[in-house]
Amino acid sequence: QVDGQSDKKDVEQLQNEINICSSMRHPNIVSYLGSRKEGHFLCIFLEFVPGGSMSSVLTTFGALNSKVLSVATMGCLRGL
Repeated sequence: QVDGQSDKKDVEQLQNEINICSSMRHPNIVSYLGSRKEGHFLCIFLEFVPGGSMSSVLTTFGALNSKVLSVATMGCLRGL
C-alpha cells in the first residue's frame, strides 16, 4: 500500500526498480508489463510464467538433482 505514511525513500526505490524492470528484455527474465496506482495501492503487472516460482517447485518436488539444478542455474545466469 502506498500512501502518505510511506517513507519517500522506499517509494523512490520502488520507482527505481520499476524503471529498471521496464527496460529489461530477455527470455529468461519475467517481463514488466506496467504499473498503475489505484487509490492507496500500487499495482505492478508482470508477465505470467507457467510453472510457478522456484520456491513452489522445491516445495512440491523437494531438492533438485544435480542435472535439473544445473539447467535451472543456467537459465538464471542467462537472465543476468
